[in-house]
Amino acid sequence: MQFLGVDAAPDARPLRVADAARQRMARLLEPASAPVVIHPGTSDETPHKRWTVSGYTRVARDLAEETGTPVLVTVGPARDDRAFAEALVEEAGGAARRAPDTPTLGDLAALFARARLYIGSDSGPMHVASLVGTPVLQLLGPTHPLENAPWQATPSRSVRVPVACSPCRRGCAAATCMRVIPPDRVVQEARALLAGAIGH
Repeated sequence: MQFLGVDAAPDARPLRVADAARQRMARLLEPASAPVVIHPGTSDETPHKRWTVSGYTRVARDLAEETGTPVLVTVGPARDDRAFAEALVEEAGGAARRAPDTPTLGDLAALFARARLYIGSDSGPMHVASLVGTPVLQLLGPTHPLENAPWQATPSRSVRVPVACSPCRRGCAAATCMRVIPPDRVVQEARALLAGAIGH
């Protein structure tokens, strides 16, 4: 709002979730408590934003063990997303499971609206989660933290690579810089967000 010169407080949750989508997701998730949702994928054009299976696995295991919170893994439409998610779930050894399918944006928003926390890289789903008011933990490599920030009214934290991304640039399919994000730091930031999360 400030960049438009509008003196008004932003809506805390500007993306409205249809009641029908909420009810459908509630049926699919029952009787599980509000989950942590990990969205490990990125678009086909942005492999440089993708963290590692082992990193997400470590986070899923630690959070499940410490909090007892169910961890769900979503799958996007990108070419490698399903294989990535399935590898994460398998390596997590019961600490994470596949989220219900979300064929529409409304379904995805309904899933995120039920969650205690979203964890993932800079992507469209991350913005959806923040727009429905779900606390967001964003993992950043070469993308700009201000240009790609979650919705400002939503609790969020970002973990960036601890070194400069050069020579890893946007065209780096190997996502070299993302690989150096320390799992311990991600778990630490996730704990902090979960400690302050408000159910919704």
